[in-house]
Amino acid sequence: MNPEAPSPKLIWQDATTRLQQVCEKATYQSWIEPISCVGGNAQSLTLQVPDRFACDYIGMNLLDEIERSVSQVAKRRIDIRLMVDDASLSRDGDAFKVNRQQGELRLQAPSVRKPKGQDNLVSGLGFESFVVGSSNRLAHGAALTVTEKETPFNPLFIYGGVGIGKTHLLHAIGLALSDVDKRVLYAPAASFIDDFMSALRSKSTSARSAVRDRYRGVDVLLLDDIQFLQGKEATQEEFFHTFNALQQAGKQVVLTSDRPPIDLGGFEDRLRSRFDWGLVAEISAPDLQMRTTILRHKAEAMGSPLTFDVIQYIAEHLRNN
Repeated sequence: MNPEAPSPKLIWQDATTRLQQVCEKATYQSWIEPISCVGGNAQSLTLQVPDRFACDYIGMNLLDEIERSVSQVAKRRIDIRLMVDDASLSRDGDAFKVNRQQGELRLQAPSVRKPKGQDNLVSGLGFESFVVGSSNRLAHGAALTVTEKETPFNPLFIYGGVGIGKTHLLHAIGLALSDVDKRVLYAPAASFIDDFMSALRSKSTSARSAVRDRYRGVDVLLLDDIQFLQGKEATQEEFFHTFNALQQAGKQVVLTSDRPPIDLGGFEDRLRSRFDWGLVAEISAPDLQMRTTILRHKAEAMGSPLTFDVIQYIAEHLRNN
């Protein structure tokens, strides 16, 4: 390229200004804004997109407009090459051409692994099927760290609304650690309550010992929806001692809730303060781009083809669980 000619990144920066004017706001924010320019020469620009779904969608719906905008800025014909920001899809960094004729998503479901002796873990909820974005990156990274290091933060406390990935991360942690022969227990808080109250009502010492052994005799305890212990003093007392026993034995505790520890009413201060001992990570609601990616993954898991228009429509109109 001529030394006096603008750099590829500058060309792309100017092109995005034009694209912002000619594209609808939602289209620009969802598909154009996440693109970054990673290289180019006198004849082409290489643009990096977040995932394969974005690559396919842009190739089918926006590539012509992108090429027009880039060529207008550069004052010559510029070809666009798209590269997915995913090491598993482009390990050597090569860009690839987009199939503009692909009219629908027909994607292979992710492989399902059977957890070793963990009947309470859902084998399809591993890290490989978890969609990572700005709304959950901290929680996802913390969950991965738990599987790689001995009690890096204890407890790991993940909070957020309904249906945005907290339970998925618990299962992912459990599956990863059960694969390396860790004793893992995943349980909803409601099950902890039921187990404890049943043992209490039985007035059997052996029944209470069995419940304590179940929850304390593990390497990793994954307890979902801890907020359901709210106002249950006897159960909180039992969990307080369970938590302490695991901590003192150097075992990992991971908890989820619909709110952060500071907002958990109806909990004893001594228990709530323990929730803050490690790392508290929030998962917030996904944005439009992330919702489309989640829908694509759901389509993969179900083995069902969905057109781009259907995925876009659902993502734009359904913002909750």
